Amino acid sequence: MVEKKVKTALGILILFYLFMSSALFTDADLSAESRVRGNTINASTLSISLRNSVNNSPASSFFHSTGFQPQGFDVGAIRLKNDGIIQSYYYLKTELPTPSPLCTTLDLKITDRNMQTIYEGKLASLNQRSDLILGTAPKDLIFFLMLNSATNDLKNQICSFRIAVQTKDTITPSKQGFYSRKYLDSVITSGTW
Repeated sequence: MVEKKVKTALGILILFYLFMSSALFTDADLSAESRVRGNTINASTLSISLRNSVNNSPASSFFHSTGFQPQGFDVGAIRLKNDGIIQSYYYLKTELPTPSPLCTTLDLKITDRNMQTIYEGKLASLNQRSDLILGTAPKDLIFFLMLNSATNDLKNQICSFRIAVQTKDTITPSKQGFYSRKYLDSVITSGTW
């Protein structure tokens, strides 16, 4: 009885060997593979950094002005650098966690290094897409923050805001596609007059 089981097992192994040798020792009957020559996939990156324009060190905070007076202004500069490979438009937007009368009154002007105006309007309304693609060369931005009102409700106020800088590979209002986002945190306090 054992001899019959051994002969049966040996017969099955011989048949399996013959089957595999006729299939040229491939498992093509179990899976398939095809190659397309010249078809490549490239991995890429989209990343920005915000740097101080003076020494090129990383920047995360921006305006920290106290005692702001009517007709007063503050100036800040930032270098926007593409650290990735993908070239993209960049976007600037103000985020106000707690809007105050001071935040909604402050004026903002943004220029490039050649003093060409990129944005001019209210700080709270900043939502700007650049017309230029951010390539390998850094982009210098100069921000002028101004208080052009002297109403009494602006005395001793605090304005806390963030300027979001974002790049995207596609122009959509949502977070679809590749994107990189950085923030510049700022706190402004007004004085008395």
